[in-house]
Amino acid sequence: MPQTIRTVLGDRDAGELGTVLHHEHLVFGPENGSDWSGDFDRKQVIEDAVADLIDCHQRHDLSVLVDLTAIGVSRDISLIHEISERSRVAIVVATGFWEGTSYPKWAVTATADELADRFKDELLKGIDGTAYRAGVIKVATATGAITATEATGLRGAARAQRETGAPILTHTGLGSMALEQVAILEQEGVDLERVVIGHLDSTPDRLAVRAVLERGAYVAFDRIGRGRPSQPDDDEKAEALVELIRDGFADRIVLAHDASKWFTHMRSKPDRPPWSYLFDSFLPRLRQLGVSETELKQITVKNPRRVLGW
Repeated sequence: MPQTIRTVLGDRDAGELGTVLHHEHLVFGPENGSDWSGDFDRKQVIEDAVADLIDCHQRHDLSVLVDLTAIGVSRDISLIHEISERSRVAIVVATGFWEGTSYPKWAVTATADELADRFKDELLKGIDGTAYRAGVIKVATATGAITATEATGLRGAARAQRETGAPILTHTGLGSMALEQVAILEQEGVDLERVVIGHLDSTPDRLAVRAVLERGAYVAFDRIGRGRPSQPDDDEKAEALVELIRDGFADRIVLAHDASKWFTHMRSKPDRPPWSYLFDSFLPRLRQLGVSETELKQITVKNPRRVLGW
């Protein structure tokens, strides 16, 4: 099993790492939107992120944060590197795309093979002219349907994954289209053990979540701290998670918040929990529901290590 995790601080031995936040953002926002602005208090964002990460590292042994901000949604590799270097928490960066409405014009008309080539360049050579390489491939679909652009993105991600071994981490619109994502990736020959289907704590459809697991992919409960009216609250998420653990799926689950320190498309600091919320609030709920420390370590340490190594 691969044991190297690619971060902006260099490749790390997975066996030496502690807890992992599987899906977060430092700064996020579609750059092609009319409300987007790259003008923000960069220093304050860095200070906020560094303080949060140091706190998580000191109190909860946080070793890795996966920043799933991809191409066209305000990914800033120099900002990411500075935050990682100052906090000493290794950050994994994504290549790939968010929902189809965020694709740059060149990407909308690109073929799957052309997108795959871009992803491979960022995984193997570097991002935006730097030596900092991506460690995961991000793909996304919106709620209710997969557009032609998003389907091409999925196929491009699959082809890059097969050639590099890098994992694919997905975004779903409130948990919808998960099985449809899986079907496209399977058509392209991806090993589903290298795939995490995201935001599946956002849907109340527990059978759909179970179906993804039974196909062999991982699922992410990665909107912890976010709930009604758009999705189940944390109590419901905890109950659903415990049910999956009791049914033998503890080795296929990862956790995070999908929280950002700044929204460039809204020009504001989002109302999101700190990255310590998972450890201070959600994991204690799971303990109260009978989840063991061994099971918690499986979900927060061992599973992410396995997913991220390549």
